[in-house]
Amino acid sequence: MQSDCGWITLDMRVVAINWESEPAYLASLRDISDRKQAEKELEQAKDQLQAVLDAVPGLVSWISCPNKEDLERLEYLGVNQHLATSFNLAPEAFVGQKICFLKNRTQFPKLIRQFFESGDEHISQEVTLFVDGKLRNYLIVAQKYHQGKAAVSVGIDITGRKQIELELTRSKQWLQYLLACSPAAIYSRQPTGNYRTNFISENVASMLGYEAAEFMLDNSFRLDRIHHDDLEHILTNLSRALPRGNHSHEYRFQHQNGSYRWLYE
Repeated sequence: MQSDCGWITLDMRVVAINWESEPAYLASLRDISDRKQAEKELEQAKDQLQAVLDAVPGLVSWISCPNKEDLERLEYLGVNQHLATSFNLAPEAFVGQKICFLKNRTQFPKLIRQFFESGDEHISQEVTLFVDGKLRNYLIVAQKYHQGKAAVSVGIDITGRKQIELELTRSKQWLQYLLACSPAAIYSRQPTGNYRTNFISENVASMLGYEAAEFMLDNSFRLDRIHHDDLEHILTNLSRALPRGNHSHEYRFQHQNGSYRWLYE
């Protein structure tokens, strides 16, 4: 209906009555323009939120927990487009389904059940998921809401990072193996000051009787064990090493058993 201020939305209700022994109708009109405007704005806000969630390159889902005594009834309230596409389904296909309906033997259903069973309000944990036929690593972050009867979960694909971490670990293990098999101890130190040892290979123990950690924990450990007749010469050479770019010398170093061993550096 149009008013002096523009168009308004009315709610009209009609009731049949008898008026002076004649059938009649009683109508009531109520201005619901504010409510309709609020509903329109709410719908727009939902559309905007959905657009944002669909743009998130992660697995977003809403899960309901109507009864904590029956955690097998956990159901999807909704998912974002990215999650649905990852499993070759439409977002609507998840609504009302139990969280284990995909039957892809992942850790996700178990994690969510444990989350609702616990008193925690949020969790952050790494899990493995079968996505598009491949096993991938995800960081799952979940937050409860609606007095603990529902939760929102976000899964971030960290497969690439985990592969890099694994390759780095393997490289470190291989390097450590090579250093341990080397007939010489490999080390690095500060170029000035007290010449603190930053790293030394583990095989130094078989050469000099000391564990590698002993050289790195005590700044003066190495210098204190150089023979006193060689120390001045060594310090002079070390001070010249930085401008020269290299140095080499021979000196005596005290073994853990008290004897001295000749070293070439």
